[in-house]
Amino acid sequence: MLMYLLCCAACWVLIHRDVRSDGKPFNFPGMKIVPALAIAAIVWILAHATVREFLVTGIVLALSSVLYFARRKFRRKA
Repeated sequence: MLMYLLCCAACWVLIHRDVRSDGKPFNFPGMKIVPALAIAAIVWILAHATVREFLVTGIVLALSSVLYFARRKFRRKA
């Protein structure tokens, strides 16, 4: 969830800095408010999360990190 929050914040900054790539920019009405609304929604979701949900998320993150690094190490030897 935190990654979504950071992506929305980065999107908001890029829009305000008017960063563009090659080609025609993608614009639509209300484009500047969408990242702010997404940030508000994510903060609302996180504010209503229970301690158990944060604990389970932390455990899953830790286990997946261990499996990722173990898999990486195993593949280098093969």
